[in-house]
Amino acid sequence: VLEEAESSRWWAQRETELLRRERRLPRIPVQRQTALHGRERDLATLEARWQEAVQGQGRFVQVEGEAGIVKSRLLDALLEEVGREEAHILYCAFGAAGGLTGITDAFVGMLGSADLEAALAPHLGSSAELVPAFAARLRGDAPPEDVPTLNAEAWTTLLCRLVKSLSTEKPLLWLVDDLHLAREEGRDLLRALASATKESRVLLVVTAHPGVLTEAEREGAAAIELARLGARDVVDLLTDALQNDALAERLSGKIAAASDGVPLFVFELLRAMRETGALTKRSDGTWTQTRQLTEVEVPADIRALMAVRLAGIADEDRELLDVAAVQGHAFDAGLVAAVLE
Repeated sequence: VLEEAESSRWWAQRETELLRRERRLPRIPVQRQTALHGRERDLATLEARWQEAVQGQGRFVQVEGEAGIVKSRLLDALLEEVGREEAHILYCAFGAAGGLTGITDAFVGMLGSADLEAALAPHLGSSAELVPAFAARLRGDAPPEDVPTLNAEAWTTLLCRLVKSLSTEKPLLWLVDDLHLAREEGRDLLRALASATKESRVLLVVTAHPGVLTEAEREGAAAIELARLGARDVVDLLTDALQNDALAERLSGKIAAASDGVPLFVFELLRAMRETGALTKRSDGTWTQTRQLTEVEVPADIRALMAVRLAGIADEDRELLDVAAVQGHAFDAGLVAAVLE
């Protein structure tokens, strides 16, 4: 740390944490064991879309990728970059229930719950009479008595007006995780926001699993499809995690094959190797191998995740998949058909 000074990872992490606290930046719940590897081009694309948004060209970007492919980590890296500028930053994630709590909590976190009505009033202008009901909806409270109620159209209109007004103060970055978990009302709301902010200083970035977004949701949006890591990216990630170049090169082949280039699986494999004592940490912070590994065993957590994914496949398709998997990624369809008669 002393030798690398400001260029050290410790310094960068400390600086980021200080910025988050001073600027009240949202914190994305992701692991930050290493720097982000293999996503330089994707991050550069997001940064370019941000600069376009700063110039008043509202942008809507969809980041698609399977679980464990570091979609949220990519958002976190973008937040770190934009967080150094004068900007409004919102982060929310849809939960398993699919409700709007994540969206509403993001605004309450930015504006503060105690004086929410006072914070909203300057942004809603002529709709001042709707502020109490709008604030209650954001907080998740029952609407006050003797005030106009909000229908779905009024709720969407006020939220769009708030976002556009905030973007006149500072460019606004809105990061939305796990759109595939959202119910229809949440998806409709984000589509409306993307449409309403085309000429505003707003960048809306959403993440989702592949193949779940409809054609209507894709309309007008730029897409970033996150691929699995290549062999060189896995080596770089291991070098960062282990702080031992020789060990990273030695393990990269086995770990790349066992993880199949999924970053989450790489970290799970490393964790399993540390827990079993195959890897130990030296006093200088580097890792060393304590025994020879003939193969890398897939941890139980990864097996459980794969079991969940496979559980949704029909029996006939699962039988086909099991036979095809014997050949690997590429397989002979005619041979599989013959085996299955």
